[in-house]
Amino acid sequence: MFAIKLLQGIPNRPPIYVEMRAFGLHTHEGGVVGACEAACAYIREVLLGDQDSEWAQERITPDSARCSRLDLYLDWQGGWHSAFASGDERPFVKRVHADGDRFSCDGEVTGYAVGSGAVWARLYNKSVQVKKKHLQWYPEWLRACQGPAYDEAVAVWRVEFQLRREGVKGFKLRAQPEMSDLDDVIDAELEAEDLPHTGSVGKALHWTGHLWT
Repeated sequence: MFAIKLLQGIPNRPPIYVEMRAFGLHTHEGGVVGACEAACAYIREVLLGDQDSEWAQERITPDSARCSRLDLYLDWQGGWHSAFASGDERPFVKRVHADGDRFSCDGEVTGYAVGSGAVWARLYNKSVQVKKKHLQWYPEWLRACQGPAYDEAVAVWRVEFQLRREGVKGFKLRAQPEMSDLDDVIDAELEAEDLPHTGSVGKALHWTGHLWT
């Protein structure tokens, strides 16, 4: 479900680093939030079991844990998927300075990756990845969740945004002015100063829908 790394004496690195695994996030009975809460409970009750329980209960929570990476994704079957194209038939456009990579297998497009550093965007054939990395639990999970709506004969495609620490905490929810009047703009900026950023695990999960927008 998760892996824990203990670090000591490394600048700008937390002493306890938790990597949430995809299998645990998808299959935990409490969902993604429940899986994160279970990881915090393990740290409090097992890893730090000899520490003050009240202190641990207050400090080791999803709301206090810093989010170092967040992956937002959407899967689908059928309909549009990417193919080799150029000129006016290009499937998408990007900023001229944005890094872009294209992946293929047996003459067919299997994915694109755009960006670098704090924010990445990926569009890829999830079914190909499942076969290459032997992630057979994922189609089984889809079958259990989606029932007959999941067609094993049709490829699953995924669009995904990966935000590393700088990307996660760089998003702040701000009020948008309804008019172009300067006073409205100023009021919106002042209101934004009181709005939360998404730097913690709890806030990042809570505001996932707004991050998609």
